[in-house]
Amino acid sequence: MGAGSTSYQAHGFHESLPRGKASGELTVSGSGLRFVSGDQTISMPLHGVQFRLGGASDRLVFVSHPDLPDLSVYTSDRSIMRVPLLSVIPSIQSQINR
Repeated sequence: MGAGSTSYQAHGFHESLPRGKASGELTVSGSGLRFVSGDQTISMPLHGVQFRLGGASDRLVFVSHPDLPDLSVYTSDRSIMRVPLLSVIPSIQSQINR
């Protein structure tokens, strides 16, 4: 992890993961978002990343990217939406404000 990165416990769904799903860690850094589970790493660029709330009472934060339509990652740690790095990207800030 580089300086200024923040990590969250997360779950991912993607064909490259064992049985299509896995638990792991979602890291936010200046180079993008990275989901790591065991020896699998899936990266998403910051620009274009999409956040939405879901699950019971909107307790989960789902993260996706149009360049990776088969990937879905979620975390129950809503503090991910307060990462200062994300607030400087207008398209992400507008999603967080909603």
